[in-house]
Amino acid sequence: RTSKSDITNNTYMTKSGDSQEKALVKELNNKCEDNLMFLKDSVEFDEILSHRSGYRDVLVSLGSTSDTTDCTNTIENTEGEGAKDVYPTFPFDSGSHYSKYMIQIRNSVELWLYEQVFCCYFHPSIGSETFSEFFVIDKKYASKHSTIIKNILDVMERLFGKEILKYLPSLEKLPAEGTNRVVYIHLIYFKIIDFITAQGGLLSHLEPHLLMSYADYMVFVKHKKASTSSLASTADVDENTLSKSDFLQLSMQCWLDLLLQTYKVTTLTSCLKKTSNPHKPEDILLSWLGRHYNSQRLVLWKDRTQVPNIRTIKNFNQDLEDGLVLITVTLAYCPFLVSFFEDVFLKPENISQAYHNAVRLITAWNKIHLGFSISPKDFSKPNPVAMLMLVTHLYIILPSYEPEASIDFSAALNTTVTREVTFENPNEYFGSISYVCEIVGDEYNCFSLNEKESIIKISKGQKISLNVCYTGRKTTKVTATLLVCGACLPARFGRNFAFTLKGYPVQLSESAVFNVNSPLNIPIQTTLWITTPHQEKNKTSCEEIYEVWWTDNIPSSDHLDFVKWSAKDTNKMPRRLFLLSYQLKIVQGEKVARGPLDIQVTCLSMIIQHHWLIFINKNVGDFIVKVTTSAYSPPPMSCLRGTAQLCGSCTCLENQISTECKLSCSLQIPSRNQDIWTSIKIMFYLLTPPEEHEFWSHQLDKKIGLDIVKWIFEYLKVDFHKNIQHIFDKSKTYIVSCPNEFVSFHNEAFTIIDTRDKGTNPFTIHVTKDCQFPLRTTIKLTSLDNDEIRVYDLLIEKY
Repeated sequence: RTSKSDITNNTYMTKSGDSQEKALVKELNNKCEDNLMFLKDSVEFDEILSHRSGYRDVLVSLGSTSDTTDCTNTIENTEGEGAKDVYPTFPFDSGSHYSKYMIQIRNSVELWLYEQVFCCYFHPSIGSETFSEFFVIDKKYASKHSTIIKNILDVMERLFGKEILKYLPSLEKLPAEGTNRVVYIHLIYFKIIDFITAQGGLLSHLEPHLLMSYADYMVFVKHKKASTSSLASTADVDENTLSKSDFLQLSMQCWLDLLLQTYKVTTLTSCLKKTSNPHKPEDILLSWLGRHYNSQRLVLWKDRTQVPNIRTIKNFNQDLEDGLVLITVTLAYCPFLVSFFEDVFLKPENISQAYHNAVRLITAWNKIHLGFSISPKDFSKPNPVAMLMLVTHLYIILPSYEPEASIDFSAALNTTVTREVTFENPNEYFGSISYVCEIVGDEYNCFSLNEKESIIKISKGQKISLNVCYTGRKTTKVTATLLVCGACLPARFGRNFAFTLKGYPVQLSESAVFNVNSPLNIPIQTTLWITTPHQEKNKTSCEEIYEVWWTDNIPSSDHLDFVKWSAKDTNKMPRRLFLLSYQLKIVQGEKVARGPLDIQVTCLSMIIQHHWLIFINKNVGDFIVKVTTSAYSPPPMSCLRGTAQLCGSCTCLENQISTECKLSCSLQIPSRNQDIWTSIKIMFYLLTPPEEHEFWSHQLDKKIGLDIVKWIFEYLKVDFHKNIQHIFDKSKTYIVSCPNEFVSFHNEAFTIIDTRDKGTNPFTIHVTKDCQFPLRTTIKLTSLDNDEIRVYDLLIEKY
């Protein structure tokens, strides 16, 4: 810890005869010394630390680069041959490994200042005279230059709030020039070092004059010579004066140490606030990485053939090089980013595969506006200090991406509803804050924001409403995450907000209804022109492919039993509706977006059936079309011929036709309904692969074929549908009718014992004397269950 003795006792003070300068320094020293005593008595520094800038409200710890030793290797200064410095100066452009290592650290610290401290509106250059100097700007030019000229006091104010300025010398009292100015600057740096040291920084090796600009340093040395004791020779003092190049190297290292220690006490030690265990912050971060990695790896990649091995995370460079550890930590807090990591290499075998993982990781971070700049190449032989800063940022910021609340939406299919989310900025100190609004994890594009609301700016005391739209594009519940990111737009960062968006389709209504009427037992093919409700305005010559799903139950959001048609098509089951394509191609025209769907309909019964086709496109959405199929009486299958004498009187008894009657006629009605079996064979031709066609064409209507079909139904646990159940009935009774008044039946019921037999069954009809020969009409056989109808042409000629 730096000595707290009176500043007038230091060797750089002016001659004792300069009473004016002594009085000035003593006054400043006493004032600051009183303030430092107050700080030493206040362990938590509550008054200062309660005014955190930006989006975090926590404290933070990191060793200086002068005493940094990585967990896995030690970096040595090899600028000169065989040279090994315990406390090295900063290497400039030497090209050595150590030089590259230190330059990476400097760049990381500058990036931290730019992004986290100055919120992306001022990029400092550490060690430059611009950053080391102090300027007093005239008030009338303050607004013009206040954003482009920053120094260490601005850093302290951004990190600790305006209260810190009470304990540091004010720039308003900075003398314009001369010795007084240099003394005052020395005092500023002395108090800053003392303040950071009081908070736990390791800066006992740091001297204030090494933080000055070289011009101020030379003034300091000049007055140091003047105040040197008579016991020391002037030659000794001259020998200790640093050249400009040596000073710049040492000054750069001192600045780097000061800022790293400032980072340590303002960012890194925030890890200690989230745990009650007394550990070093670095150990807490390593444990945090290991815990999430070892738990998430089994959840995220349980279905992969290769699962990453369990690890003990020991360092911030080698263990993070393949990106997998940081991927698991990211997904632990942001599971909605899982789609970004579907193709990562779980066991990278070369630099290229590890680089691929890094690209995927950074792409996901950019999506959520992480607020930390890093490139994929930084993961190749990573700098441990830079990676420590990254991990610390993740530790602080990732919990802010966990949703705070859920916003529920309900809408009918392909309709849109809007809900408002209101944000208020009650903070009078920080002023306006800008947010980037992003919806992530919306796999089906059901949620949207107004383009004008993708970036919102909330002034102090202002309320702003954000309109979130939900379009019921999916037949199922959908979720997404609304991110309101405040840590990415200058000039003042705000904390992030995350909300879970849930969309519920409450009514699965059809966008169109088609009625298809076909003759009974005869297959027909037709084309349905399907119009999508997802038509996009001002967009032409675009194609969208929809997968087709099917159900014969009324679609309901409470109970979804859709079957993918490509999966249903593999079942060898006769069915009324057959789609000739698994997909629907929609072409966007100038006025309408529609596409053709070819179908085949085979009605084996008179029952009206309803089918619902669900068209699913992952990018566009879903819509439903209802297809109603019905049958009408088929055309005559064949001609039944008979003869009658049409002479003499009727000899039939009441309610019984006599075959001996001259007016009776015997018809030979086929046992088999050939149209049914022809239709079923056409079905199986579409249902089966080519190598099975010959078998089904010969065996389908035989006992072995029917037994196989029954077994298929039982194997698939499918009930016999009324549309095809009657084909398994061997014996069937029909009601016979004829529209001609000259034809009659004493018994309209007619039973066929074996409907699969290829023979005929005799059936006697009766004609009247008044009929004209030849008699041409039709005869209709309707089964008792009304499932089967046969129509024959009837021709009766005179015998």
